[in-house]
Amino acid sequence: MSILCVPFIACALLAAIHGYFGLHVLRRGVIFLDIALAQLASFGALIGAIVGFSLGSPEGYLISVSFTIVGAAIFTLTRSSARRDIPQEAIIGIVYVVAAAAAIAALSRFPGEGHHLQEMMIGNILFVWPPDLFKTTLLYAAVGLIHWLCRRAFWAVSDGDTTLKGAKWWDFAFYATFGIVVTSSVKLAGVLLVFMLLVAPAAAALLLSQRRPIQVALAWIFGTICSGVGLVAALRWDIPPGAAIIVTCGAGLLLTWGYSRMQHS
Repeated sequence: MSILCVPFIACALLAAIHGYFGLHVLRRGVIFLDIALAQLASFGALIGAIVGFSLGSPEGYLISVSFTIVGAAIFTLTRSSARRDIPQEAIIGIVYVVAAAAAIAALSRFPGEGHHLQEMMIGNILFVWPPDLFKTTLLYAAVGLIHWLCRRAFWAVSDGDTTLKGAKWWDFAFYATFGIVVTSSVKLAGVLLVFMLLVAPAAAALLLSQRRPIQVALAWIFGTICSGVGLVAALRWDIPPGAAIIVTCGAGLLLTWGYSRMQHS
């Protein structure tokens, strides 16, 4: 069980930051935002590899982040100017498909990095190294501090408050900080697990409470417990840990939904 300590801490950190961002994402109605940003980050990492930087290098990471910042700018502009009959989710889907197609095209010119890119996207939470976890913790803490200090503005833009001064810039700051977090998260856990820890804990929290501070806490507790159960199940039955955690989160969300229905019946 000792080999699960670092992966469990990593999952608890992922649950904390993504549970909070998940509440924003559900409020905004942009469910697949993290997948689109992750794909942009992957494309940026591949471009960095093509120009000569390894996928794990600081230069490659900066290029990857720069692509998510571009995505943040696109989503900020389209959210404020899109017509009502064109939901932003459609624009997010288009960005994802274009980024995926561009990555495939670039990969055909530089196939040597394909295996490493696939590893980055799939991830393996069991093989998280403590130094990487420490750096990710510092990044999450910095982003969390920014969102705590500016929480009123971030929640206001997620609620669609157009009267907020500098609303577009706050909107961009949300997408940019979220993109930076996603870029680091997919390196630890892969796209699928990151997506589940973004949506499922936040959805469970919304089913259980209407108060935002409690929702944030519940999202973290839900994600952490499901991650722990999933990791133990993965070790017990020798199955991929990411898949085990995803299934556990799905089962937990179903149980939460059933409990919520009973409470309101």
